[in-house]
Amino acid sequence: MKRALIAAVCVTCVLAAPAGAENRATTTLTIDGWAPTDWFGQVKSPKHGCEVGRKVKLYRVAIGPDEKIGSDSSTQKGHNGAWTIQEDLPAGTYYVRTARTDKCAADRSEKFTFE
Repeated sequence: MKRALIAAVCVTCVLAAPAGAENRATTTLTIDGWAPTDWFGQVKSPKHGCEVGRKVKLYRVAIGPDEKIGSDSSTQKGHNGAWTIQEDLPAGTYYVRTARTDKCAADRSEKFTFE
């Protein structure tokens, strides 16, 4: 009887865990720029609340841990989730990330490389 109860609890936990993730709206980050000083892109999502006010962090790919360069919050102006970061950066490969929230999925952009 104990084994059946433990098995039922374990199955319930396994089935319930992904449910929260399924309810998060997808998020897509874009990155572009006029290297080396102007970086910009958009946070896109079918859910408007996941496009605006999201913290976007810019990273430089490095040997070892990637280096965080700067951050911005996506704008509510025009309701398009735009972000911009102005940093004078050396040649390299960069990407942006945004963390998940209760209602929105996390994402990492494609890599952007300039020489």
